[in-house]
Amino acid sequence: MARYKRTDHIPICLPDHGQTATPEPGAQRLLSRAEIAAHGISAATAGERRRWQVIGLLADGIPLTEIVAATGCRPRTIRQIARRYQESGPAGLVDGRQSSPGAAPILPADQQDELRRVLQNPSPDGGVWTGPKVAQWIAARTGKRVHRQRGWEYLRRLGSSAAPVSGGRQAAQARDGDAEG
Repeated sequence: MARYKRTDHIPICLPDHGQTATPEPGAQRLLSRAEIAAHGISAATAGERRRWQVIGLLADGIPLTEIVAATGCRPRTIRQIARRYQESGPAGLVDGRQSSPGAAPILPADQQDELRRVLQNPSPDGGVWTGPKVAQWIAARTGKRVHRQRGWEYLRRLGSSAAPVSGGRQAAQARDGDAEG
């Protein structure tokens, strides 16, 4: 089995000074050192600034060990950043988490409206709605297991202001105290 020696230098191809590199069809245009610095300054997040810093240091020919010391990134991360930049250009360094839609909600909009109406009335056992009760209601509607914390989140978001602020014994004691007085 062949062993590969990792080098201490990761090359980043930059256009010649004063010239604009014309990328091959399908390839991304790589930026000059001045453009890299400008992107680093205007980056939207700290993570994106760090990625531009890594690309700038690589473009300057700084050894990998010095980049690790300067940025705190691991060598593997630096190689991944370099690969993303080589493959996708500047777009490969943008933090895409803000544009991610996230996971789909457990309940579609119509079932959320139904749950909102149901929460306006007492729970099926006649008591107040709790996270576990809401989770059971959701599980019955969706056929999926739902954790009580998710039920509590839906209760807080969709429930009326009459929903207990704290659950468990404190809510039960408050109900018992109201019944006595």
